[in-house]
Amino acid sequence: MKRISFWGRWLLGVALTVLAAGLPAEAAPLSLEDYLTLVAARNPDLEATRQRVAALRHAAEAVAATQRPQVHLVGSGARVVREEEGSASLYLAVTHRFDPWGKDDLQLRQTLLQHDQAAASFAAQGNRLLQQAERLYWDASLARRNLALQETLVRQRTEDLRVTKRKFDLGAVPKLDVIRAEVALSRARGESTAARLLWKDALTGLARLAGETPAEPLPGGLERPSLPETPADPERAFQRNPEAQALRIALEAARAGRDLAALGKVPEVSGRVSYMVATDEDVSVPPQDDARLALEVSLPLYDGGRTRAQTAQGDRLVAAASQDLEVKRQNLVQELSEARNRWEEACAQEETKRREVALAAEELRIARLRYDQGVGNQLDLLDAQTKDAGARVEHLRALRGMYVALTALRGAMGEYADRLSAPPGP
Repeated sequence: MKRISFWGRWLLGVALTVLAAGLPAEAAPLSLEDYLTLVAARNPDLEATRQRVAALRHAAEAVAATQRPQVHLVGSGARVVREEEGSASLYLAVTHRFDPWGKDDLQLRQTLLQHDQAAASFAAQGNRLLQQAERLYWDASLARRNLALQETLVRQRTEDLRVTKRKFDLGAVPKLDVIRAEVALSRARGESTAARLLWKDALTGLARLAGETPAEPLPGGLERPSLPETPADPERAFQRNPEAQALRIALEAARAGRDLAALGKVPEVSGRVSYMVATDEDVSVPPQDDARLALEVSLPLYDGGRTRAQTAQGDRLVAAASQDLEVKRQNLVQELSEARNRWEEACAQEETKRREVALAAEELRIARLRYDQGVGNQLDLLDAQTKDAGARVEHLRALRGMYVALTALRGAMGEYADRLSAPPGP
């Protein structure tokens, strides 16, 4: 037998590696906690916002840097063309702007508040995103349950068709029963195909939120959810909700901007120390190897009404920010009330649908027993199968309503924001 050469084995390995890299990655079964952690770490929109918040941190550092003393090494030279004479000098200068009125502090505070507001908006975005991620997770779990239900129905009706054909061959049932069984199987297969497409769409949604990382819910039964132990208190929600936090910071920033605008006509004081390192001028200020201290005071007398207009603008912005915060408080009260109402309605629906599932299962059991014993007809059996499948689907929808209401409560309380890694602060 001819052995493969070294280069042949190398080329075969490269080909297999490329082929493996081109295959789609398998979706990893994840718990809800692991999936939410994955979304918080890999969602591209969230990462872009995190980078913008980090950029504002550097902006605050830049504002703080402008308020520190500045050091310059300055060189200058000049030449008279016709007389072919000139001079040059090199000196070291230290400049600093003094602020006894606190204007610099307000500018820095305004920049820091812009960063904090962006960080709170990042938390609000993450809170909404993870709320959507949990809802998609449960939708995917329900879609898998629905797919399993439809596939079970297909197997039942496939077996029913086989039994019906056998009875027809024995002359026990008419041809019409075979046709009905074939139609029922065709419908069941159509429902199964639609359920499989919903399952695939759910997996696509899960991967999209996780930065195109394939994921799927853990297999197993879907439990009936329960409310968290901590009550959904409107005041607690107002304190924890990241959107409300962003609006509170926006109100502080508006006040800082108004106070800064009111200082538009305060005197500006700056100092400068320069040391002449070298010069060839006969007369220079300061002379070579000497220093010069200068102090400059600028007193604005008239600015065309700019300070008055900016202060009035600041008052309006403060009033608007205060109103936005109050509106958010009222909206949170309404959101919590609506979520609680949806939860109570979904609980009642789930209990009703659970009883209907039990009744439909018992009706199906009796109909199948009667059909197998020859005392029941095929229409009763098909009708019982349809009712049983429909009751189970409606129960899944009732469970989804409970999960939707639960995620709405958690989102209003700002619980998802606790899962985010905070952007770096200034």
